[in-house]
Amino acid sequence: NDVLADLLAIGGKVRDGVSWEQIAAEFNVTAGAGSAAQLADAIIDRNLEAHAFSVDERYVDRCTLAVRALIKGSLNDDLAVFTRGDSAQIDAAIERRHFENTIGGFLGGLIAACVSADTVHDMGTILPSVTTAAGSVANAAYDRFATRVVNEGKATPEQALSVMADRYRELVLGK
Repeated sequence: NDVLADLLAIGGKVRDGVSWEQIAAEFNVTAGAGSAAQLADAIIDRNLEAHAFSVDERYVDRCTLAVRALIKGSLNDDLAVFTRGDSAQIDAAIERRHFENTIGGFLGGLIAACVSADTVHDMGTILPSVTTAAGSVANAAYDRFATRVVNEGKATPEQALSVMADRYRELVLGK
C-alpha cells in the first residue's frame, strides 16, 4: 500500500505540473538519462526497505512490473524515453492525465502481471487484451470501493489496496 501512496503522490505532482526533475529528486533519483526507470525502481526499493526486505520476491517482481507499466504508460509507452530519457524528455513526453486513474492503472497492471506470471501458457499476443481486461476489473473494483468506502469517509484512496485486501481476506478466510 505504500507503493500506491507513492504513485498517488507522484500522480498529483504530475497533474499539478511539477517538473520531473523535482519529482525524481524527492526519491533521490537524478534527472539524467533513465530517470523514469530509476524512479520506478526507487519506489520499489524504498518500500522494500520500509518492510525490512522481507517481501516474497514473486510479489516484488509483479509489483515492479505494475509500477514500471504505469510510469511507462504515462510516457505513451515510449520505452526509449522510459529507459533513457532525461527530465526534459520526460517532461515533454509525459501525459499528465494518465495519472487521473492511478489506482485503477496500478491495480490493473498488478492483476495483469499476476495472471501473466501464473499462467502455464505463453501470453504472447493476447497480453494486451489481458492487460485491458485486468484494467477494467481494477477500475470496477475501485469504483465500487470508492462509492462504498471512500465517499463515506471510511478510508482514503491511499488505503484502497489494504482495505480491499483485508475485506477479501475476510470473505475468503472468514478472518
